[in-house]
Amino acid sequence: MIDAKKVIDCSDAEPAWHEYGTSVGKIVVGSLESDGARRVALERLPRNLAERFPRLTHLYLWNVDGPAELPPLPSDLECLDVRGCPSLKRMGTLPPKLATLVLENCPVLVLAANDAPATLPDLRDLSIKGSSSVAEAWIVALLGAAPVLERLDASDCPQIERIPRWAPKLQDV
Repeated sequence: MIDAKKVIDCSDAEPAWHEYGTSVGKIVVGSLESDGARRVALERLPRNLAERFPRLTHLYLWNVDGPAELPPLPSDLECLDVRGCPSLKRMGTLPPKLATLVLENCPVLVLAANDAPATLPDLRDLSIKGSSSVAEAWIVALLGAAPVLERLDASDCPQIERIPRWAPKLQDV
């Protein structure tokens, strides 16, 4: 039997998490349109997100007020896209299968060098645009952990003064 609830798509309200089964593969909360009227208040993601949604491969949080931190993420997560989340301060360990990481306009997100994963062998796309509180040392460590990185957007990140080593497959776009 096919579970019809494979995608949670809530552009204007916090999802009723208890209504969804374990076959959810994609969660979208919020909207890319950033006008104040379209912001979603999200108290928090379920603390047991990884256990509740073990098949989750894509998580999008767009223009969301809250949460202050991300819970542990499923190990098979391939895409984490967080944009315009002014309350996000912390996130846990990045999953090893991550191919896309977007942390845009998260002004209080604090990531230090020791928060960077040792390896992200599948990471191809990274954007930290406008996330000025992310430490340069974290960015440098992440670049070293992503040998197949192809795209990087670090615009509006004045904390970056020097990148000692660039990913060998990085494209000039």
